[in-house]
Amino acid sequence: MEKEICVVLTDYTKGDSLFSEKLRMAVGLTINDDLSIKALFLGNARHALEEIDESTEIKKHVETLSMMHAEIFVEEGGEYSIPPSIKYKNIPPSEVGKIIGKADIVIH
Repeated sequence: MEKEICVVLTDYTKGDSLFSEKLRMAVGLTINDDLSIKALFLGNARHALEEIDESTEIKKHVETLSMMHAEIFVEEGGEYSIPPSIKYKNIPPSEVGKIIGKADIVIH
C-alpha cells in the first residue's frame, strides 16, 4: 500500500545547507516506489525558488524531485521565476492544511 509523505519546507536563508539537506532527503524518499512524495514550499521557503538559478544544489534537488514525479506545491503570495522544467502547483494558504492532513507522514 502506497504511503503519502509530505515534506514541509518553511525556513530558508540564502546559503543555508540545512534547507538543501531537507530537499536532498526528499529526493532520497522518491526512490521507494511505495511512497508518494509531496514537497510544500511555504512562507520564506518560496524565496529558494526565486534563487534557483543561483544555487546549483537547490536547483539540482528541485529538478530531481520534479523528474521523480514528486508533487511540488508552492504557497501563493509572490511571483517566482521557476524554470519550466519543474512541474509545480500554486496553492492558496487554505489548501495547505488539507494536503498535510491527507499525508500518512509529515516531515518538517
